[in-house]
Amino acid sequence: MRGVPASLVRAPAAGPLVFDLCAGAAGRSWRPFAVLTVRSAPPAGPKEGAGFGIHEHDARGFTPGPAPAAVHRAAYRGSRAGRRG
Repeated sequence: MRGVPASLVRAPAAGPLVFDLCAGAAGRSWRPFAVLTVRSAPPAGPKEGAGFGIHEHDARGFTPGPAPAAVHRAAYRGSRAGRRG
C-alpha cells in the first residue's frame, strides 16, 4: 500500500492489532467507546492507500453528524490538495 510503512502492512501477520477507540470532551478525560481489531492488511491498489475518504466509503447508518462531517470533509480536501502539490 502506497504511503504505509511496510512494517505496518506486515504487522497483522504476527497477530491482530488491537486499538482502543476513545473520545473526550473539554475538561473531561478520554473514555473508550469501542475496540478496533485488525486481523489482516486490507488490499489496496496504488491509488487507494492514502486517498481513502470516510465520507465516500462510510458504513450504512454510521456517519458523523453535520458539524464533524463538515470538518472532516474540509480536512480531507486540504490533505488531497496538499498531496497533489
